[in-house]
This record gives sequence, structure tokens and C-alpha cells, in this order.
Amino acid sequence: MIPVRLSLRNFLSYRDGAPTLDLEGVHVACLCGDNGHGKSALLDAITWALWGESRADAQADLIFQGQTEMLVELDFLAGDGLYRVSRRYARSSRTRQGATVLELQLLGGEQPQSLTGSSVRDTEQRIESLLRMTYHTFVNSAFILQGRANMFTTSRPAERKDLLNEVLDISRYEQLARRARDGARKHEGESQRLDAQIEGIDREVSQKGEHEQRLVEVDGRLEIVQREEAEREAQVESSQERMQKLQNARGQLERLEEEAERVRNEAAAREQRERDAAAQLEEARAQAAGLPALEAEAAQAAALVEQLSQPSPAMDALGERVRETQAAVRGFREAAASLLESVMALETAQRELEVREREENRILEEIDVQERQAADDGLRLEHLRARADRLPALESEAGEARAVVDRLASPSPESESMTAQSQELQSRVHYLREDNSSLRQQMAELKRKKDMLDEAAGPDGAGASCPLCGTALVEEGCLHLAESYESEGRTLAARFRENETEAHAAELERAAIERELESLDSRRRAELREGQGALERLAQGVAEARAASLEAARLSDSRDAQAAALGASRSRLEETREALPPLRNRLAGMEDARSRHRQNEDAILDSESERERLERDLEAMAAERRAELAAVQGRRDDVTRRLADARAAAGTIDRLAESHGYEAAALADARLRLQSLLDAMPALREASEALPSAVEEHEAARTGLADTRRRRDELRTQRTEAQAWLNRCREMEQRRESLLAERNEAAHRQGAYIDLATAFGRGGIQALLIEQAIPELESYANEVLGRVTDHRMSVKLETQEERRSGGEPRETLAILISDELGTRSYETYSGGEAFRIDFALRIGLSRLLAHRSGAPLPTLFIDEGFGSQDAAGLDRLVEAIQAIQDDFRRILVITHIEELKDRFPVRIEVTKTAQGSTFELTE
Repeated sequence: MIPVRLSLRNFLSYRDGAPTLDLEGVHVACLCGDNGHGKSALLDAITWALWGESRADAQADLIFQGQTEMLVELDFLAGDGLYRVSRRYARSSRTRQGATVLELQLLGGEQPQSLTGSSVRDTEQRIESLLRMTYHTFVNSAFILQGRANMFTTSRPAERKDLLNEVLDISRYEQLARRARDGARKHEGESQRLDAQIEGIDREVSQKGEHEQRLVEVDGRLEIVQREEAEREAQVESSQERMQKLQNARGQLERLEEEAERVRNEAAAREQRERDAAAQLEEARAQAAGLPALEAEAAQAAALVEQLSQPSPAMDALGERVRETQAAVRGFREAAASLLESVMALETAQRELEVREREENRILEEIDVQERQAADDGLRLEHLRARADRLPALESEAGEARAVVDRLASPSPESESMTAQSQELQSRVHYLREDNSSLRQQMAELKRKKDMLDEAAGPDGAGASCPLCGTALVEEGCLHLAESYESEGRTLAARFRENETEAHAAELERAAIERELESLDSRRRAELREGQGALERLAQGVAEARAASLEAARLSDSRDAQAAALGASRSRLEETREALPPLRNRLAGMEDARSRHRQNEDAILDSESERERLERDLEAMAAERRAELAAVQGRRDDVTRRLADARAAAGTIDRLAESHGYEAAALADARLRLQSLLDAMPALREASEALPSAVEEHEAARTGLADTRRRRDELRTQRTEAQAWLNRCREMEQRRESLLAERNEAAHRQGAYIDLATAFGRGGIQALLIEQAIPELESYANEVLGRVTDHRMSVKLETQEERRSGGEPRETLAILISDELGTRSYETYSGGEAFRIDFALRIGLSRLLAHRSGAPLPTLFIDEGFGSQDAAGLDRLVEAIQAIQDDFRRILVITHIEELKDRFPVRIEVTKTAQGSTFELTE
């Protein structure tokens, strides 16, 4: 992951409107600024956007105070793609719970491609898969988090090994091992399943002889039934022919009966149509007789309609008056339009006059404000130039104060000498105490032996035996041995007292040195605090003087712009005042134009009223004439319709007479056909009566044939089943060979997966990768540690340790440090030396991660204070960072030490204002 762009809103000390951090083209840069100004917040924003993790215990603690939501958007490179992750969080309230929105996009095309999952957790898993690491791995390798540089070194050995496994992405081999074990179990189950199938096939094939015997028996019985079937088929065919002939006769009888019924119905219909035709003929002749009278009445009605359709003189005169009134209204309206244009033009001039007068007042106010602002800026410019003139003196004083602080930041040669003397005395006391502990044990052992000797001897010393070997001792031997024990005990006691005396004296001397050293350190710390306070005050003064210089330059530039703006305002005022007199002159005749416009409007209303009255009279006269015309037209239409009916009836007399004759002839023909059908029915009826007995005979023959065929089908089914069982046995024999081959293949694959599980397991590739990575990590760490300690120290990682109870060594990951005093465990170091070891191992882990095959994180973040380092230590740390910069595509270092930030080519300077934190990237 390589960060490219970072945008944030209301995150920790950054408010809405914070600038975008663009790291395109940046290789090595430092984040600098005073403590608490928001340097670490930028790196917290990166980890929170990617993993939802930061130094805060809860997300709500990350929101800028007083705000309800925050947003971080990060563009980053991973692999060959450019991605964007956007994480938003809204604080919980009385009406809703806190909510997180997480989105992931692939950039680079015409439109971003969404990779957001169905939930926040799903999207986080996609990001982890893309980065191939968790937040825990990130902060333990590529991100040296403030206050946590020793996270790897202070972890338990087992935790260190787990962390190294994760950094090396060995977990994927554990997944492969688990998948291999699953594959072995799967093929083991497959083998068992195939064995069960083979056993079932063997049981089925064992019954093959029984199926062959059954097939022979069924074939014999089937041959007999097939001969019987042929005989019964002949009987069915004979009875079928006789029954078919009788059924044909019955069918013919039924058709004749249906035809006779149809002819009867046809004759009845023909008879009814013949009567209807005669009635229609009589009616047509009656209508044709009244035709002359209807023609005379129609001519009279048409003449009356023609008369009422002619124009009325009274209506024409009234219409003319209406048209004259409409012409007068149009003339008044044309005059009104002209007058209205004049009034509107004068009103427009009045509004323009008002606008010009308001513009005059606004420009006067603007000129007043600009003149006051110019006066204020002049006074402020003098004050800023006075503050800026103090800058050289303040910078000189700050340089002197910084030199004093640098001198006081390191222990003095006297204190270092006293510290070395104190350590020597402490080592001597420790040695004497250890020696006395051994002497105490030896004296206790001598006392035990003396007591055993006293118990073994009698009252006169006779009968004693050696307490060690059990050999009998005479009185002289017992005395000699007792004196030997007492002499050796006195010697040991004398050494013990000498050691106690010397240790007590060394402790007193060391306590005096420690008190004197504490006094020296106390005075040095007090002077250092005083110097740092003075340095901070001077740095603040320098910053204020620089800001005043910049502000004075900006204000000087802005005064020229203010003068130009004031001149422009005065020019606009003069132009506005010149436009006012012509407008006031135009408005002199406005009231006369409005009066003439109102008089013309009254005339329009009077003319409109007269026109509406005349139109109502004309409409009433027209309605009365229309009603009279409608009544006459109705009577004319009725006579016309009756006349048309009479003429139509006269035209149909010949057709109706012809139709009446046709229907009479058709009726006679239908009666002749009916009689012919009735004569043919008796013979067919006799044949139809013999059909039931023929049907019974045929059904009996069919039943016998069906029974025979059922027995035949049963035998065929039995034969098919027997043949199928034989075929199945043959197929099972072939199937058994195939299953046996599959079972052997499954067993082979099971063995292969077992081998793979062993190879991918902890004792296989995983152990090999760890063993290969340890020397690489040691090399990287020692390269850095050598630079920061002037090659006085080196690190050694032990992956196994001997058990106290014996047996196989135990897996571990111990850290051993070698220096001029020998080899010790990491836990015995503290202060600046421990920090350098932590830094070297963390850089080693980061380089190991960056060089790992397929590792997607060629970026190193260092957010760690360097206050425990002296000037030489800082030089070595910078040299170490420069030495490893080619291993990473991007390195970001956070520091508040003024001397350190100037050694980096790119600086991101963070400052805190009343509106929140901000930053500026400089090169």
C-alpha cells in the first residue's frame, strides 16, 4: 500500500476545510510541528480509513469536538491498481445509533468501479485481502507507532513468532495444510464409499445363476401363451366383421331417421315462410295505394322550410348595430395600448431613478468603508513592520538558546564518569553478595556434617563412622575430622565477614555517588528546562516575527489594491450622479399620461356594455326563429320518411309475389322426400334388432383375447426383468473394474494429500520459511543497529531453547544482544539503548515485509519520538533511515525536533489554529 492522497473532515484536530495531503512524487518526507498540533492524526486517519483502527478507544473519540460526524478519504496504490477508500462515521444521538459507511473503489478508468461489499465488515475483509495484512501486522512492521516501537521486542516469544508468521504470510501455508487435510479426508471417505459400492456389486453378481434359470422357465411358458393368443385373435376378427355389418345397418337407420326429422322440420318451416310471404305481399300493396297523398303533403312542408330559412330584416339591422359597437371598442383599445406604453415607459424610468439613487447611497457607504479600512491597514502595517524588524535579533537569540539546550541535553563527562563508577560498584556488590550466598551454603553444609559426626559418635568418641562413606573411625580420627570441619568453617566465616564489610562500604560509596549524581542531574535538568522554556519562547517570537513579516508584505500589496478599488468606487459614483437629472426630467408628464389612460379605459367599459346588450337581443331573436324552423323541419322529415316507405313498398310487390311462388313449390318437394325416407326404414330396423347378440359374442371373444394377452405381457415382463438382472450383473462386473480403479486412485490421492499436509504444516514449509527469514531479519536489524550504535551492538534471534527437564528443545523466539560486555537478553536493556534495538528490529521487520515476495506494502511510517537520543544518536538514526530509503517507495517520519526535520528533502509542516489543524508541504 502506497498512500497517494489523503482528505479528512472533522477528524481529531482537523476541521472541515482542511487541505488535501498529496504525496504524489514524494519519496522521503517528515511530518513536523509542535506536539499536539496533529502530526500523528494524519497517520491515524490512514489506519482508520483502511482498518477502522487507531490509537483511540472508540470511534466517537476521533470526531472533532462539537461535531457530529467525520470523514476520511484515502487514495492508495496496491499492486498495479489505484484504489480509493472512504470511511464516514456519524456520532450516536437520542434518535439514532452511531453509523459507519465504508466504500471501496478501483480508480483509473473513465468511471470508478465500486468494490464495496454488502456490509462494512465485508468491505473491510476485501481491503485486508487487497493489502494482505491486518492492522496488527501493520503497526508491528510497516508502521512504527508512537510509544509502540517496542511492541515486537516486548511481546512474549510465542507472540513474536506468531507475528513473524503473519508478516511472512505463512498463514496461507496453514490454509493450504488445512485444505490438504480436508482433501485427504475427502478421498478417504471416497475410498470407503467405493469399497461399499464394490461390496454391494459382489452381492448382486453372486445371484447371476438364479436369473439365468428363471429366464429359461419364462421362455417356455411364453411360447404356449403366444399360440393361444393367435387362436383367440382369429375368433375376435370373425365376430368383429359380423358386428360391423350390423352396426352399419343401425347407423344407416339412424341417419335416415335423422334425415326424415330434418325434412319434417324443413316442410314446417317452408309452410310458415309461404304464409309470411303472402302477408308481406298484401301489406306492400296497401302502402303503395297512399303514395299520391303523401307526395302532395311533402311538397307543402318543403315550401314552408324554404320560407323560414330566408334572412330577417330586423335581425340584419340589429347585427349592423353590434358590428358598429365592436368597431368603436377596437378603436378605444388601440388608443389604450398606446397610452399604456407611455405609462409603462415612465414607470420604468421612475424605477431606474430609484435604483440609481440607491446605488448612489451604496457607493457613498462603500467609499466610507474603504477609506476607514485604508486608515486601519496603515496603522496595522506600521505595527507589523515593527514586529518584523525584531526577527534577526530573535533568530540570533534562538540559536544561542538552542546551543545551550543541545549542550544540556547530553550528560556531562563528569556525570558519565560517576555513572560508570556507580555501575562498577554495583557490579562489585552483586559479586560479593553472590559469593556470600555460596559461602553461606558451604557453612551450612559443614555444620550438617559436624552434626552428623556428633550423632554417630558415642560419649567417648568411640564407635563413630564417617558420615560420608560409613567407614568406622577411631577416637583420634573423629577428633581430627571435627577439627577439620571447624577450621574450614572459621575460614569461610572470615571470608563472609570480609565480603559483608566490603559490600557495605561499596554500597555506602555508591549511595554517595548516586546522591551526587542525582544532584548533578537535577541541576542539569533544571537548567535544561529553563533553557527549553527560553527556546520555546524565542521560537514562538521568531514564528510571530516571521508571520508579521509575511503579513506586512501581504498587507502592503493589498493597500495598492485598496487604492485602486477606492478610485473605481468614486468613478462609479460620478457616473451614477450624471444619470439622475435626465431621469427626473422624463418623469414630469407622468401624471397627465395616467389621467388620459384612465379616461380611455372608462370609454372602453361603456362601449363593451352596449355591445353585450345588443348581442343578447340578437341572440334572443335568432333563437325564436330557429325554434319555428325546427318544428317545420320535423314535420317535413316525417312526411319524407313515410313517402320513402310507400315508394319502397311499391317497388317490392313483384319480388314478394315471386318469393311466395318459390316457397309454395319448395313445400311440395319437401313432402315428397319425407315419404321416400319413411318407405326405406322397416328393413334397416330389423337388422338393427340383431346387433345386441352380435356385440355380446364379440365382447366374449375380446375378453378371452385380453386375458391371454395379459398373461403374455406378464411373462414378457418377467422375461424382461430376468434379462435386465442378467444385463445388470454383466454391467456390475464391468462397473466393479472401474470402481476398483477409482478406489485405487482415491487411495493414491489420499496419500498425496497427507504428504502435502505434512509439507505445508508447521514442521514443513512453515518452519523452513521461518528459518530462512530469521537470518534475513537479523541481517537487516544488525545493519541498522550497527549504524545507530557505531557497531557496538548486534542482535541474535534464537528459535529454540533447551528444556530444564531435558528432551526435545522448545520452540521460541528469543532476542539476544551482544555488546562489549558480552551477550545478554533484550530485557536487560533500557533507555536509549533499548530504543535503538527496538528501532533496528522494527526497521528490519519493515524491510523484510517490503522484500517479501508479492508484498503489497513498500511504505514505511515512523511515528516515534527520538527524545531519548543524543546528537550523535540522532545523526546515526538519520543515516540509518537514509540507508534504507531505496528499499521503500515512500517513507514518512514524524518528529518535533527542529534539528531533525531540516535533514529531510520534503517537509509536511503541521500547525494548529483556532479553526483546527492545517499543514503545508514544502520541498
